[in-house]
Amino acid sequence: MMTRTVSKPLFKTLVIVCEDSKVTPNYLKGFVKELADEKIWDVIEVYPLPKPEASTVTNKQPHKSERKKRDLIVVKDEPIIEEEHKQVPVRYVREAQLWRLERGYDEGWAVYDKDGHPYHAAAYTLSLVEPLVHIAFTSIAIEHWFLLHFEQNDTPFTKSKDVPLAKHVTGYTSEKKAGTEIFDEIRKTLELATVNAAWLRKSTVSELPFYERNPYINIDHLIFRLYGYHRVGMSTSISIKHISITPILNGNDLDVQVENKSKSAIITDEIKFHSYDGDGQRIVHRFDRERIDPQNATIFSFDISEVLQLYIEIHNEIIVVDITI
Repeated sequence: MMTRTVSKPLFKTLVIVCEDSKVTPNYLKGFVKELADEKIWDVIEVYPLPKPEASTVTNKQPHKSERKKRDLIVVKDEPIIEEEHKQVPVRYVREAQLWRLERGYDEGWAVYDKDGHPYHAAAYTLSLVEPLVHIAFTSIAIEHWFLLHFEQNDTPFTKSKDVPLAKHVTGYTSEKKAGTEIFDEIRKTLELATVNAAWLRKSTVSELPFYERNPYINIDHLIFRLYGYHRVGMSTSISIKHISITPILNGNDLDVQVENKSKSAIITDEIKFHSYDGDGQRIVHRFDRERIDPQNATIFSFDISEVLQLYIEIHNEIIVVDITI
């Protein structure tokens, strides 16, 4: 179960802009509800963007065929996206940026899939411009992420309806998916999904940018942030209260350098490591007790064939070391 106790600065806020207006927002709002009492974030807002094809059927007139009329969904004070940023998926990144600029959200995310759109490179480039926006991406559909809650599957699906989710979630179809309480159906296997997402990225590693890969899923990165976890990649350092953590790939080993930048010694008992196996079961990694003097460092080694994502707990903060891209 992904729960934690955290110490945090006053008033932390996060905004998420989703491509679709039903499935993804409803799923993410399940986490918002679950985390309401955890005090990790003071505010988490999830904004759906209705797709242009959303429609309802008007009353049929005599001697005339049924005509569909587009739903008009009004979001109060929704940011006005500039003309140069209206392409999909650029608009999702830009909306998250505008929410950050206009409402002061501390962190922003855009959630979308490939959908054959030609402007993915532009969306990624824009995401790196201040205020930064993180991208949670699935190459075809979020249903593939849902499927990873039950099995390892690296099939390069071409349509969401091809994802065999119905064999695990009774009644889930492309036509009825919006009404499915998907969060409640799959929440209990979340840890397995994060393991399988890391496995998927490793098994399909490529030099291509993420938005040109199929399959590719990094929804787990967003889920980690919802729980307040800090994610760090290879050869990148992160500091938690004067303790610096730097993961390094060393052949078949994942070496984690822990450096004490404080003025007093620390004992390695204060640092806890765990991961999850291929069945989503928690594995605790234990090491001999050791003293790290000020301005000194020690290294903890892990076999990368057994650890795709390593969780490090220190001072009630959790760092997720991800060896995948």
